[in-house]
Amino acid sequence: MYWDLELHDSEAFNVISVQDLVTLGAILRVSVMHLVFGQEPPPELPATTYSEVARRLRAQMSDRTMSVDQMSDLVGWKLEEYLDDPDRFAELPIFGLRWVCKAVEVDWATTLANPTARLTTG
Repeated sequence: MYWDLELHDSEAFNVISVQDLVTLGAILRVSVMHLVFGQEPPPELPATTYSEVARRLRAQMSDRTMSVDQMSDLVGWKLEEYLDDPDRFAELPIFGLRWVCKAVEVDWATTLANPTARLTTG
């Protein structure tokens, strides 16, 4: 898997999960932000929890009177399991996380601290 990441930059965005990127960063002793962007984010970059993303998804569905299936179709990922357990958003590749976050107007990069916190404390 690592070989593909080295050869194809898009693999880090389209294939590997965010959690696997965090794990790889821990092995290499760099942050996931450094792996993805080549540097650390500015200190003013806010953090958005996966629970907040799920809350916003539910609010968006309520405001637009959409079912989970309709919202899933909109973002391109089946959302029910992620709404039940928001920490599972770390299982998505960045490509998927970006679409989910875009639907609720969250900068996907602000969610990258979530799996990092779980890795270092768990």
